[in-house]
Amino acid sequence: MTTEHKRHLEKYGFYEMDIQEFLGLSDQEMAMIDLEISLNKQINQRIDAEGAAPAVVAKRARVLTKDVRRVLKHSPSIPLETLFKLYFSLGGKIHELNMPKRKPKPKLTASR
Repeated sequence: MTTEHKRHLEKYGFYEMDIQEFLGLSDQEMAMIDLEISLNKQINQRIDAEGAAPAVVAKRARVLTKDVRRVLKHSPSIPLETLFKLYFSLGGKIHELNMPKRKPKPKLTASR
């Protein structure tokens, strides 16, 4: 978006915001979402690299086969515990998770 276009929209009360602002999420909630996305991507990459069937992966991780299928379809409603079981059973290490780096928000200060 050009700065001219941005100024034009701001004139009418519109402004640019990120997902976190739009949904009103705290930093902790956003970190949880980033963690789930990162885990899901890593699990999918590892399953694709192994070429293993969902049933085999599910048995190894001691989770339901339908949960593995849901991960492969990028379903958003999978518990973190299940994601971690799958990730670690596929040989994942905690330091290998690629978490996105977010810019710290500026602190608001009150003037007296």
